Amino acid sequence: MNPDQRNWELSKYPITDSGMMKNTFESMFKLINKPDSVIGMYNDEIPNVTTTSVTQFTLARPLFQSAYISPSVKLKFPDLAKLLENTKVPTESQNNIVELQTANKALQLKHFSKSSDFGKDLYADFVAPTLKKSLDTETWQHDGSLPSACHRQYSVKNIKSIYIEVSKTTITNPHDHAKWAVTVSSNDLVEDTNNWVCLGDINRQVNNY
Repeated sequence: MNPDQRNWELSKYPITDSGMMKNTFESMFKLINKPDSVIGMYNDEIPNVTTTSVTQFTLARPLFQSAYISPSVKLKFPDLAKLLENTKVPTESQNNIVELQTANKALQLKHFSKSSDFGKDLYADFVAPTLKKSLDTETWQHDGSLPSACHRQYSVKNIKSIYIEVSKTTITNPHDHAKWAVTVSSNDLVEDTNNWVCLGDINRQVNNY
């Protein structure tokens, strides 16, 4: 699925042969030991073992499990090198937005990043006010979850379950670890062209502040 292909289509390639995963990782590992290259792989569930992009990383602080940075890039971006070593880098702001677009400029993107010092809900206190749109959110609801914020200028509501028509399947929130949101039209009588789909990795929980 991409800006030119609006419907989901099952790939004919297995992921271990000629699929997207194989091609992605193969091209990535070929960059190791090449000049001016940087590689970082992270996981928000760390295993139990003993410029613009850099700014976004300093706020989000992903836990890198494996990384490579060439000496020339390390010299130019010392803060990036520290981040790849999972060392906290001080920042002036607690949150930031970067405007992005696809190569053919067909799709406009906004990248939201916040630090734990932000101390508020990503969706109700950052995304919704920025987009000036109410949101329906699907994030994992368990211990410490936030209730729907219905009485704000831009409401943020929790989705309890979703129904997938093609497979006749209902997925309830406790069994769905996805994190996504969609903007809600403010007027059903007028066509709304300012619509957004939000894909993220933060739950609506106090411990995700």
